[in-house]
Amino acid sequence: MTAAFLLCLRQNTSGDADILLGQKHDGKVADRGLTVPAGRMKKRDHNLLINTAIRELKEETGITVQPKQLKEFRINGGDYWFLAQLSDETPRSEPEVNRIGEPMWGPAKFYPLAELPKLPIARWQKKQLKKALAAIPV
Repeated sequence: MTAAFLLCLRQNTSGDADILLGQKHDGKVADRGLTVPAGRMKKRDHNLLINTAIRELKEETGITVQPKQLKEFRINGGDYWFLAQLSDETPRSEPEVNRIGEPMWGPAKFYPLAELPKLPIARWQKKQLKKALAAIPV
């Protein structure tokens, strides 16, 4: 199974970068915490990856992007990441819910990138996020 992760950044009023994160509610308790929007798919197809990234961003945050707004990159370990440089997009204030109405992820919020070390990032994503930030495409 392949996953598409979205690194959504925007410049704040101070000129510094903010990162879009949401609270993971389901899964193991030890792995809950803030994560980037992401989605899984069974096939490794470039177009399906982009569509998965766009769909997951919309489902989890309410933010719509076009394929040309995404820059694909990989990190050591094989994960597929997409960089989305956002500007004035605002994530919705409700979490994504499952079929029976239980929260699964979110609500999403922009956090100052400088505060990342202090944030309660999900254990499984801490190393991935660090690698992704170091590999941001220019």
